[in-house]
This record gives sequence, C-alpha cells and structure tokens, in this order.
Amino acid sequence: MRLRNPISGVRTSRVAGIEFVDSMDSSQVQAADMAAFILSRHANGDGRFGGMARRLRESMWVSEDGEWHGWKEI
Repeated sequence: MRLRNPISGVRTSRVAGIEFVDSMDSSQVQAADMAAFILSRHANGDGRFGGMARRLRESMWVSEDGEWHGWKEI
C-alpha cells in the first residue's frame, strides 16, 4: 500500500536515505525526538506518558487501514 502525505501530496514507495543531524541545530528534529520518546515510553507501559501520548496521537493522521502515519501539526 502506497500512502500519500496529506501535507505535501507526495506518494512514497521507499526510503531514499537516512541523514544524521544534530538536533541542537533544528527545532523540527528536537520536536520529532520528543514525540518519538513520549510515544515509545507510553507504548512500553510507562503510564506517566499516557496523557502526552494521547495529545500527540490527536495531532496525527490515520490511513484507511487505521494505522498512525504522520503529523497534521506539532
């Protein structure tokens, strides 16, 4: 299944590459790191992150198959 990014409208079929960046130079990378940390802690059973994880999920878009696939806003 190929998904269309609702923001850019681009269809992706594969990862073209991975780039390592210093998160201190990018507020967008810092936000992504924070979101990944919160969702990971909640998924691994840490109840202290439940409220934050719920708020993050409310900002995500969902594909037709019900999977979380990206952000509407941060």
